[in-house]
Amino acid sequence: MRIGHDYTLTRYAIVGGGGFAVDVGLFNILRVATELNPYSAKVVSTALAVGATFLANSAWTFKVREGDPRSRATRFTKYLIVHLSAMPLPLVLLLISREALGLTSLVWDNISANLVGVVIVFSVRWVLNKNW
Repeated sequence: MRIGHDYTLTRYAIVGGGGFAVDVGLFNILRVATELNPYSAKVVSTALAVGATFLANSAWTFKVREGDPRSRATRFTKYLIVHLSAMPLPLVLLLISREALGLTSLVWDNISANLVGVVIVFSVRWVLNKNW
């Protein structure tokens, strides 16, 4: 008997990597090109990355089987709730970095919000998306 491998986590990580690139890229573009404050830039970049990853995860990671009664709107609502519930963590880390530690450069914004925050948030989102 062969034990199969569940590639769902692998696919989720690949899609997440693409979402991470969208999030970080847009965050930096918004910070540099528009001089948007870091908190607003993070919210906008994350929101757009969530939309992109929803489409990719729907098509590839958590493929909807034919006859699935759940509508795309229902699935997107759940996906959005999961992602929005995890959104405060990078914002809190950004706040601590900037306000409590005085680390206000673009590099430190990226370390706190996009590196540390995303590593932790990935695990939370995986568990919630997989089990809900």
